[in-house]
Amino acid sequence: MRQQVLSSPRQEHAVPKGVAIKLDALVERHLAALLAVMALGAALRFSTLTLQSYSLDEAVTVGLLHQSLRGMLAAIPHSEATPPLYYIIAWGWSKLFGTGEIALRSLSALLGTAAIPATYAAARSLISRRGALIAAAFVAVSPLLVWYSQEARAYVLLSLLGALSLLFFVRGLQRGHRALVWWSVVSMLALATLIGSAGAYLLWLLPIANDTAAYTPAERRRGIGRQAASQHAAGWGSPQRLQRCSCCLG
Repeated sequence: MRQQVLSSPRQEHAVPKGVAIKLDALVERHLAALLAVMALGAALRFSTLTLQSYSLDEAVTVGLLHQSLRGMLAAIPHSEATPPLYYIIAWGWSKLFGTGEIALRSLSALLGTAAIPATYAAARSLISRRGALIAAAFVAVSPLLVWYSQEARAYVLLSLLGALSLLFFVRGLQRGHRALVWWSVVSMLALATLIGSAGAYLLWLLPIANDTAAYTPAERRRGIGRQAASQHAAGWGSPQRLQRCSCCLG
């Protein structure tokens, strides 16, 4: 009897097969819904790139891109108040696809489309899949984000980097220092895109980081969402507040 007990296989806790199938089906539905939202966002951004000719600001971008890389970097401080990251990316893009309306604006449309799954991932680290999907849908159809996704300017790159920064910030507080390293890298890239607005965004995160530094991982997951919501309700996340902060930061 003792040998039979010792030789009996160890029973392991496992998810029931029916539950596992339902979870897999749920994940597949959410993935399909996210892909549909991304397709909608891409259609809104790419389908009307040629409805308007270049604006004055976009013409400045095109003029910079026609120069050599060294000449463009030297000219940016004389014509722009923004750091050079977007222009470096756009310069390489223009060498492959040209500087026409569709060719150059498609870079912004691509970055704007990429911001949709980035927003989903950032929101998913805080809330449910359904809530994250709703957040991604808002980004996909937001008139302001669609507009800036069709401009040959740096704004939509900042929105993508902002979503990625929030994602790594939350993961860093939940999982450890490696994600915080990535948060630092992405945040520096955001500062190299639009230093005033990115600085205002980082100021928005500082109170959240301070209040959640002592939380356990489980408490951080719940607490960050509450802090972000309260900061937004207090006006920290509003465009007017960010604009005032960016003006103060230069």
